[in-house]
Amino acid sequence: MSFKLFPIIEDFRKPLFNVDYGDEKLFLDISFSSMKWSFYAVSKVLGVFDVLSDEPKTCLDLSKELGLNDKALEMVLDLLTGLKLIGRSSDGYYAKPVSKLIRFRYGYGIEAVRYNPFLRRFIRILKGERLKPLSEGHDWGDIGLQLSFAATALCGEFQRTLKYIEREDVLSKARSLIDVGGGHGLYSIGFCKLYPNLKAVVFDLEQTIRVAGKFVEKYSMSNRIKLVKGDALMDEFKGVYDVAFMSDVTFRKKDAEKVIGKIYDILSDNGVFIIKDIVPLKYWFNAPYALMHEISMLIEVGSIDYYSKPPTMVEYMEMCRRKGFKRARVLGWITRGWTSIGIAYK
Repeated sequence: MSFKLFPIIEDFRKPLFNVDYGDEKLFLDISFSSMKWSFYAVSKVLGVFDVLSDEPKTCLDLSKELGLNDKALEMVLDLLTGLKLIGRSSDGYYAKPVSKLIRFRYGYGIEAVRYNPFLRRFIRILKGERLKPLSEGHDWGDIGLQLSFAATALCGEFQRTLKYIEREDVLSKARSLIDVGGGHGLYSIGFCKLYPNLKAVVFDLEQTIRVAGKFVEKYSMSNRIKLVKGDALMDEFKGVYDVAFMSDVTFRKKDAEKVIGKIYDILSDNGVFIIKDIVPLKYWFNAPYALMHEISMLIEVGSIDYYSKPPTMVEYMEMCRRKGFKRARVLGWITRGWTSIGIAYK
């Protein structure tokens, strides 16, 4: 869809389409179906199901049996757990009945793993090789990519996010908001549309800000939303804000600590920080869609030595407390298995 044909939403409390949870889960399952098969097939080829037993085994023990990197293997084991293909307890990973079925049945199509360069690359990473990165990353200024993100927001994610925020009564008294890594800008536009006394700054990379500018113009919000180009890791934030909002930026742990500290410094007294991200509440095996996203990131990076997981939402809240926030807590799932949300009070 072109930008000109992208619909305008009149009431941001109502999704563009009424997609229920079952249909949304179906969409996620379809979207990730090839990845589910791919990582199952890699596990089958490497013999992961063959070494599991009724008694739990630790990831370290399994990695030694298979000759694989334990950190990379842990991601696979947690994904198989999330897909309910194996079991997990406090003592380790174990075979479920379906695991035994997989062990003895021929894996239809797994020979394709041998001819798939992306999956062959993943096998090499699991075996401990260090490969060159595939690319420099996404083009965040791509209009098609941002329209896709915008559609996701308007078809439920914004509304579920808003419900959490309004339960906390965050925006009714706020006058200023900074949207860190604001992308298409529709979160700031929606917040400002619903709260007439609120003004916002959308802070993002130069190429992304150009896309946000199109949406701000489309909604006639240029008098209340300012666009600021910058890199959240490299550049300083300017101004003082009542609310900081960060959605799906997905920093690595060390980078997340740095950005949280910078956000703390620009919040007013009693300011609020809201984080929504593609991470689990606490355990990665409960977020299979987010974990598949991270395994893809690992494959692109090329080595477990060059990669680190982003914080879980529980870890985000712990970081906020370490940086000085008085209260910080996880609020819940935005989309189960994919995105979650937390809040911190200065």
